[in-house]
Amino acid sequence: YNSMERLLYRKIEDAKSIAITAFRTSRAEGVAEGVTKGIAEERARATVEIEAERAKAAAALEAERTRTAEIAAKAKQEKLEAARKLKAMHLDASAIAQVTGLSVEEIEKL
Repeated sequence: YNSMERLLYRKIEDAKSIAITAFRTSRAEGVAEGVTKGIAEERARATVEIEAERAKAAAALEAERTRTAEIAAKAKQEKLEAARKLKAMHLDASAIAQVTGLSVEEIEKL
């Protein structure tokens, strides 16, 4: 090879090297961008799922609270009904209070 051919060969090799480096760099950047985008999408999906589960749990908790309040109200009503019956039998308010768990004041209001 003469000096001109060697210089041309080096320039061609340099151009190939630059092109390969640019390709690898852009490919790596593309992969990194894809991974970043995938992670962001997965986080968004997980956040939506978590929020849906939280809403479902809150609804279930509220339903349980309502059910518990209804049961407590029914139990209170049953105690009051029992106290009315016992009071109709002319039992002492303190004895009725012991049996029903109601206060003497509640019983006297009946």
